[in-house]
Amino acid sequence: MNKRSLSTGTLGFSLLELLIITAIMAILALTALPAIVGMSSSGQLTSAGNLIVGLANQARQNAITDDTMTALVRVSSSSSQPQLNNRLFILMELTPAASATGSPTWTPVSKWEILPPGTVVDPSVMNQSPSPTLATPLPSLNYKGTAISSSDCAYQVFLPSGGLLSPVASVNTPPFLRLVTGAMNGSNITYTGNKSAGIPSNYYEVTINPYTGMLKVTRP
Repeated sequence: MNKRSLSTGTLGFSLLELLIITAIMAILALTALPAIVGMSSSGQLTSAGNLIVGLANQARQNAITDDTMTALVRVSSSSSQPQLNNRLFILMELTPAASATGSPTWTPVSKWEILPPGTVVDPSVMNQSPSPTLATPLPSLNYKGTAISSSDCAYQVFLPSGGLLSPVASVNTPPFLRLVTGAMNGSNITYTGNKSAGIPSNYYEVTINPYTGMLKVTRP
């Protein structure tokens, strides 16, 4: 066979074909991007919810095991570090007085825990989970050198029985935390993702049975 009879144009893709293939790949990538971002946000939300479930179960177990009240504390309105509002948590237990003339004190029983980036407790529903009145108020806390006043915190307190202190809320609903994807903007929240009737279409809600302290998780 005469080697010269082979056309060099059949040995590879032409420039036009390469451009067309590149354009198709770019279109496919752009089409898949929202789905990938959505999967990432959903995964972050699941991680945030699992963190809260773990902390609440730890608080309940600590109250039962140590026979003392244990509080699940959430920083809700710190002006010094607003980016941490409704994302920062710690567990505190009521330690008995060291002497007959002393007073009980609240002490940490966990390290600080912060929700994954892009996730936050929705403050718009927190009025349905009021903090109970404490005979011994929570002290001021310290996060990485920054003082956080107890008035900047919200909390639920587990009793040695496993249930909650002051279990019946003023609106007669069990305490719950609704985690969503978004970010705090002052005292308000900016949601990310789709919404329906003003409520994010994807959320992770943790409800605490006020009498047993057992948890219920709700996902849409």
